Amino acid sequence: SDMEALREQRENTITTTREELYSAQEEILVLRHAMEAATAEREREIAALQGDLSVVTAELDKWRQTAAKYEVEISNLQASFQLQSQHQERASQLQ
Repeated sequence: SDMEALREQRENTITTTREELYSAQEEILVLRHAMEAATAEREREIAALQGDLSVVTAELDKWRQTAAKYEVEISNLQASFQLQSQHQERASQLQ
């Protein structure tokens, strides 16, 4: 009877261990699916952010080019104004 009790206890332990193993395997699958979903979402977000960054970078380059054109125009206007001022001074001196 002791041997029978030990066998029954062993069988119960094996059954419980198998159930725990099955449960752990199911949990691993659920966690793996959740991780894959989170990874896919993160990759989508990264791709969207990279697209936004490209658009913003292109826009920034456009604004830099526009600013450079205005700087050249300002320099030209300043030079023209200086030249005009010099001409007016000479005209005043000649008068």
